[in-house]
Amino acid sequence: MPPGVGNFQDDVILNQDTLTHEGAAFQMGTTSASTVQLGMSNSAGMVAYQAVPTGNATVSLPLQGTILTNVNLSAGTTSQNLSAFVFSNSNNVSFGLSGSTVTASAGAGAGSVNFSAGTTSNNLTAVTFSNSNNISFGLNASTITASVTVATLSNSNNVSFGINASTITASAQGNVSAGTTSNNLSAVVFSNSNGVSFGLNGSTVTGSIATSLTGINLSAGTTSNNLSAVTFSNSNNISFGLNASTVTGSFALKVSAGTASNNLSAVTFSNSNGISFGINASTVTAVFGGMSSWSQGEPGQATIQSSIGFFSFQPIILPYALTVTAFNFLQNVSPGTSNSSAAVVYSFGLYTFNGGHSGTLSLLSSTSSNFTWTSGVQLTSSSGVNIWPVTVASWALTPGPYMFAFMIATTSNVNPSITLAGFANNVTAALGTTFWPMSNGQTLLSNIAFPGISASTTGAFPSSFAVTNTTAYVRTNTKGYQQPWLLMQGS
Repeated sequence: MPPGVGNFQDDVILNQDTLTHEGAAFQMGTTSASTVQLGMSNSAGMVAYQAVPTGNATVSLPLQGTILTNVNLSAGTTSQNLSAFVFSNSNNVSFGLSGSTVTASAGAGAGSVNFSAGTTSNNLTAVTFSNSNNISFGLNASTITASVTVATLSNSNNVSFGINASTITASAQGNVSAGTTSNNLSAVVFSNSNGVSFGLNGSTVTGSIATSLTGINLSAGTTSNNLSAVTFSNSNNISFGLNASTVTGSFALKVSAGTASNNLSAVTFSNSNGISFGINASTVTAVFGGMSSWSQGEPGQATIQSSIGFFSFQPIILPYALTVTAFNFLQNVSPGTSNSSAAVVYSFGLYTFNGGHSGTLSLLSSTSSNFTWTSGVQLTSSSGVNIWPVTVASWALTPGPYMFAFMIATTSNVNPSITLAGFANNVTAALGTTFWPMSNGQTLLSNIAFPGISASTTGAFPSSFAVTNTTAYVRTNTKGYQQPWLLMQGS
């Protein structure tokens, strides 16, 4: 083909992927061209002259030659020579082409990896290995490390441990006692003897008695026999029963009260008629509290001439529980100094015994009450002997001995005449001439708890005094038995 100026496609033939020239040679430019430029048209992909040639140049193409048709591409474990390949969208990754640039984008869930542990599975973007069960984790660059803390097995409670290569061994011994002998054993054998045979079913020990063993020696009272059957007979209010392999027994106690009688398995003491019952461990207690008053008998017909500072005491025995709310006594008050303001103070007290009838009396409770009058008002005589009540603050008394104390005082120098009703007989009259003539009779009465009257006036109850104090508290002659009448009331 003669040299000429034109496009590249005018001088060659392009057949699919083969480029051939038409003549013996493919010549661009003239023989005098010093520079020849070739270029590709961006829009058509063609070879074109870029300038007017000034000389000849030769571009040689191989006859029957071909251009590059395949590229070797590998993915995973597969490799192929391909002239074209496609990036397919999958696993939340999408591909695109912008000019000569391949693009890729990942979906929102593409950052999660599915992890499974035990019976649970989740899509996770981050995974943390936590230290637990003696296993500690670490991270060195991209490598996860793990270390195990080995536990030490110590011998204790009759269990011994050992190790053989990678195998841990353990042996245990239990303390077994039979008869009078005891040993630490790792194995126990039940031997057949005395007609009893043993077996093992799984973890259960079985035992059977031979049919030839027909008698068991049983003793009751003074009698003993070899028996194959035993019967518990009902008698003496004891009844027997059998529940599976358990023998039961019940006892009925015959209790009689009044005209009625019954066999009972339980007895209840009910509170009634002023008697209250209780139980302390195995002891039944009873308290009689049905009475609401107590006195030392009928009021005496004699009178006791009292004076200011009068103090008497007399032993009493309270046979039942009583909460005292009032004391009552009989007296007659006659005028003293006229046109004077004053008050007569009546005091009552109870002493308890410490050390018996020869010990010490201690003041338990006391109270006082005033009988007052004002100046300019004549204190007239109370006609006859009248009951004078005095209220107290609920003295809770239990049954037992006490010493009752009675005292009269005044708040001024007036001296009214006070006559008390009570017991005025002297000791000789009270005990009779057959007793009193004894030479040591008064001495005997001085060493026991006996009524007495103070030898001198007093203004307050002593906190304690000896039962045998005969110096301050007279017990002989007419002073030894003169006591005012007393009535305690309450609930």
